[in-house]
Amino acid sequence: MKAWYLLYCKPRSEARAQQNLALQNLETYLPMVSEEKSQRGQKRICRVPLFPNYLFINFDPSQTSVKQVHSTRGVSRIVN
Repeated sequence: MKAWYLLYCKPRSEARAQQNLALQNLETYLPMVSEEKSQRGQKRICRVPLFPNYLFINFDPSQTSVKQVHSTRGVSRIVN
């Protein structure tokens, strides 16, 4: 049965994990927010993950191997 799961990603690797999962035709969701950062005295707006190190994935474990998801670059583990 297809359902949403939560993945814990390696630090600052959410986008990398999302890209590699997309290459495997898996649906993902990475909520982003705009954040103002100051760098060298200049303010700029950056888009950062709402939940750092976490990524949502929608898949069916009976069709897609959990081991395949775990071995994807950027992914650390599926949250229990």
